[in-house]
Formats: sequence, structure tokens, C-alpha cells
Amino acid sequence: MVMVVLQREQNYEMVKEVMLTYGIPSQVITARNGSKFNLSKASNILRQVNSKAGGDLYHLKFPEVFAKKRTMLIGIDVCHAGSQSVVGFSASINKQMSQYYSNFIVQKKGQEIVKDKMSQYLKEAIEVFAKHHEGQFPTSYLIFRDGVGDAQRNQVLE
Repeated sequence: MVMVVLQREQNYEMVKEVMLTYGIPSQVITARNGSKFNLSKASNILRQVNSKAGGDLYHLKFPEVFAKKRTMLIGIDVCHAGSQSVVGFSASINKQMSQYYSNFIVQKKGQEIVKDKMSQYLKEAIEVFAKHHEGQFPTSYLIFRDGVGDAQRNQVLE
């Protein structure tokens, strides 16, 4: 884990891109945020560092029926902003459903139906899940899909 404090905020995107390109877990803090440090900001930064280092932010108690299954929780949402729509995809990879594989898709503005790359990302999520479960795949899936009207429900189900 690398922690960087930047004097120049305009370098933030470049530094984050370098860290992402080389797969280096990092926490980048601007000098402005660092100089106005308080308990709330410190807590948020520590949560982010913990999560990026593979720690859990929370644990939930699930019904006993979940203990017998390997359940993957999947969330999909679309944000229509600017000239394109962005699809967020996340899938739980551990038994406690507290760690996630995530990715995004940029597509033509206004589309709710996600076709491109979704099957690829789902396969990748299942493979990561299996690595956390001694090579075993999920036995059940819970999919949450937000923001779909009744008219598009059947399309989304397909």
C-alpha cells in the first residue's frame, strides 16, 4: 500500500492512473484535504486504506440458510450523466459478502439494457469468487438491479 500526499491537486488523476496501471494499491490525499484534517476525514481515509488492503469494513449476520450455500450478491446500476451512460457492476467474492469484484461499462447515453461486457464481467467475478472458496463456484446468486421501469423489466430479465 502506497500513501501519497499531493501538493498539486491537478496531479491527482495522473497519480491515480499510474497506480491503477501498475496495480499498486494506493491512497492519494491532496494537501488541501490533509491540512483540514479532522476525525471524520481521518476515519474515511482509514476505511479506504483498510478496504484497499483487503480488510472488511463490516460483517453482516445472515440467516442460517446462507451458511449452507455459496451465495454471490450482484449489484448493477446505470447512471445517465453527460454524453454517455455508465453501468456499475459489483459482485461479492467472500462468504460474508463484504468484499467485492467491481467494474464498469460505458455505453450509449440513455440505455438501461446492459449487453456489452456484462457476461465477461460476470465470468471474471465468478472466477474471483472461486479463488476465495477453494475453487468452488457460487451455488446461488442474488441480483439487485436498480432504476428499471415496468416497461423494461422483461428486457432486463433476459
